[in-house]
Amino acid sequence: MQIWKLTFACFVIVVQQGWAEIKWIDPVQDGTWLVEGRITQEPGYKRLPAAAKGKVRPPVWGLSQHSAGLKIRFWSNSPEIHLKYQLTSSLSMPHMPATGISGFDLYRRTSEGKQFWVACSKPTSQQGKIKLAAGLASNPRVPALYTLYLPLYNGVQSLQIGVPEGKSLEPAAVNILKPIIVYGTSIAQGACASRPGLAWTNILERRLDWPVVNLGFSGNGRMEPEVADFILGKDAAVYVIDCLPNMNAQEVQQRIAPLLDRIRKTRPHTPVLLVEGAPRDNARWNHDGKNPLAAEWAALRGEYEKRKVSDKNLHYLAGENLLGQDGNATVDGVHPNDIGMMRYADAYENTLRPVLGLKSKDVIDGVPATPQLREIPGYNFMLRHQLILARNRAVKSDVAWLGDSIIHFFGGEPEAHLARGADAWGKLFAEHKVANLAYGWDRTENVLWRIQRGELDAISPKTILLSIGTNDLSIGRTPQQVSNSILNLVREIKARQPSARIIVTGILPRGNHMQNVIATNAVLQKTAQQHGYQYLDLTSAFPLVEKNGKRVLSGMNGDQLHPNTEGYTRIAEIVAKHL
Repeated sequence: MQIWKLTFACFVIVVQQGWAEIKWIDPVQDGTWLVEGRITQEPGYKRLPAAAKGKVRPPVWGLSQHSAGLKIRFWSNSPEIHLKYQLTSSLSMPHMPATGISGFDLYRRTSEGKQFWVACSKPTSQQGKIKLAAGLASNPRVPALYTLYLPLYNGVQSLQIGVPEGKSLEPAAVNILKPIIVYGTSIAQGACASRPGLAWTNILERRLDWPVVNLGFSGNGRMEPEVADFILGKDAAVYVIDCLPNMNAQEVQQRIAPLLDRIRKTRPHTPVLLVEGAPRDNARWNHDGKNPLAAEWAALRGEYEKRKVSDKNLHYLAGENLLGQDGNATVDGVHPNDIGMMRYADAYENTLRPVLGLKSKDVIDGVPATPQLREIPGYNFMLRHQLILARNRAVKSDVAWLGDSIIHFFGGEPEAHLARGADAWGKLFAEHKVANLAYGWDRTENVLWRIQRGELDAISPKTILLSIGTNDLSIGRTPQQVSNSILNLVREIKARQPSARIIVTGILPRGNHMQNVIATNAVLQKTAQQHGYQYLDLTSAFPLVEKNGKRVLSGMNGDQLHPNTEGYTRIAEIVAKHL
């Protein structure tokens, strides 16, 4: 008996000491953290602001306490992630597991910017203290970027994120792009995904790398003006209206026109996407062969047809194929399982890409537009992107220069941690307001991602310079692939800034890959007039000279890739003649 007591006491001490070594952060209490995925920032984990209480119907207000679509993004170099939480409601439903209703779902980005699943909690009670993930590949000097999705059908009363003492845990910069705001039903809220990351809204957000606000209210998405008023308080990239599963044809006829009038009065030019409900997944066995949603579809499409000619920002997504045709996409004929959620995301992605200006998914075939985290913490791509978006709102630059580390280290704002050509930059652009839109380690697919996500949208530069491609050559892409990628970037730039003069600079000479540099530049020079840009060769700034018995590029650092101060001065002298 005494031995048992001693063993148990030691066990308790070890456990207590283990947890005591965890550093905890409460994202709500810590003023540097923000919860993303809602229309306002307020304490707690509600989806609607406190002002909505008493103005929206009680069921809508109650459902807004569920944390569907809310997320917390953070950086950490820890090999394990811990959570402490208190939920507010029951853990599961007969047709939806606890992992989806009440789970916390963790994703992480690779160095190439792609997001992959890490772990999901398996709740057994409303209160938990868990090690969510362990054994994570980590480097003390290289934090990873995580997204933690909150439960779909439960409220979060409290939440803390923990890592072992000595490991980093910092909030990520909040995405300031205008969000896609989804007003919908239980399907939008997330029923019946097996975990939060598999709700179609969250799948869509990862695929598009675009913020999404989930205002799906189970059984209560009914095109109500009181809800619309709160939604319209947030400027959006797109308003999605996906309410038909909760409405009959008469309600659609009565409410859709006033709703659209309300939207256009407040947001006259914001894109609006109207969505039909999907037919029941087992509708083929309906005894009379009728589609029970046909009348609702007709009412919605009728209003769309009336307006589409005069309202070019009104869009439509048909429901017939939202779930596919194989009968495998729901748990009950209506609510999508994970297959159905993927199909919903497919349909929304295909519809929204052109609306958001993301029609070109790849910079060249098989190379999708992506962010990158190749040299964290030296180059924080995601943070720099947010700084550029914020600066563009405040400073209306008349010159923008897109590029990689070569331009990143030249000078200007937002400032780089290293600026070897700052003096030359200052003299070159003394009469201009300039945006340095360059990032270390960038390739053409990363520039495409940045262009498509707003880095040219809030400014109207008269001149846009593009200096990219050397990092593409470094990973074995051919001159034809690189030049094609650059030409695709030119098309993207022209689509957003048709009045700007575009200058494409040739890839700089470098100590290796020179034959491919020459071949790529030859294509760029040859096709300049055809594609409507000016080609500018900077090769003369870096003549070959003898140094210690070797032929080296003058004006370059020891890596024979990045210019030194003299090299930047020479670049400035050449560019100055063309501004």
